[in-house]
Amino acid sequence: MKTLVKNFIGGKWVGAHAGRTFDSRDPATGEVVGRCVDSGPEDIDEAVKAATEAFESWRRMPAPRRGEILFRVAERLVRDKETLARTVTREMGKVLAEAKGDVQ
Repeated sequence: MKTLVKNFIGGKWVGAHAGRTFDSRDPATGEVVGRCVDSGPEDIDEAVKAATEAFESWRRMPAPRRGEILFRVAERLVRDKETLARTVTREMGKVLAEAKGDVQ
């Protein structure tokens, strides 16, 4: 069984309120590459509320600290770009070269 990908809301990984899931398939092969929660309106409302609350603390954070956080995220994206591109290829059916361009 594939790992279930949940929503990340309010700093926690949570399932969908309705409890539904769906398979994510490689469009080229039909192979199941993952299982995801099937989010609905309640989940979206919860995510928007959490994001709004998080924005307030982010907004009050000093700009240099926000810059440090964004720089660390950028470093990880560069470090993991090959893995991310392969994931895009597998989930969306893009050719690898195009996926690498998207990730770049």
